Amino acid sequence: MPYDFDQSGIINTSYSNPSESLNIRSVRQRIYRGRCRHLSGIDGAIALFNQHRQALEAALLPQEIKKRKSAVRYVDDFYQIINDPKKRQNSIDDRCRGS
Repeated sequence: MPYDFDQSGIINTSYSNPSESLNIRSVRQRIYRGRCRHLSGIDGAIALFNQHRQALEAALLPQEIKKRKSAVRYVDDFYQIINDPKKRQNSIDDRCRGS
């Protein structure tokens, strides 16, 4: 799942708090923590995310109207990051951890 393995960002739970060690204020704030050596496969991964976007959204986005709009924006933000070279550079490529 894009940046949100436990889905607390998509659901936007009121009881979730990020680990203090991450230095982020919200579970909805993205922070890429992957290794730099995996960046060589990022173009293929992005292609897969784009190819399967509809299926991912259908499986992961809550149907409850109130939460759905927020969840859709959260997922849209992810796709904006991966599909915009400057945003990707700032949010992913430049934030990878050593090999």
